[in-house]
Amino acid sequence: MVVDDVNSDGTLELLVQLSDGTIFCYSALSVTLLWKQQLPRPKPSSTFDLRLIDIDNDLHLVVATDDG
Repeated sequence: MVVDDVNSDGTLELLVQLSDGTIFCYSALSVTLLWKQQLPRPKPSSTFDLRLIDIDNDLHLVVATDDG
């Protein structure tokens, strides 16, 4: 899980990834779903690591898996 101001609106968002590869972004204040993204179905043994990386004051979500 990652907690940050993803959309630069001054409030925090929660990014959560399920084992099926779905990433959910929720408003931390209202717990409202802002968006979701389905990644290609991972192998059963895959593990995920979500990171937000600041590139020129713009956040980018990076998803790393153990299978590439």
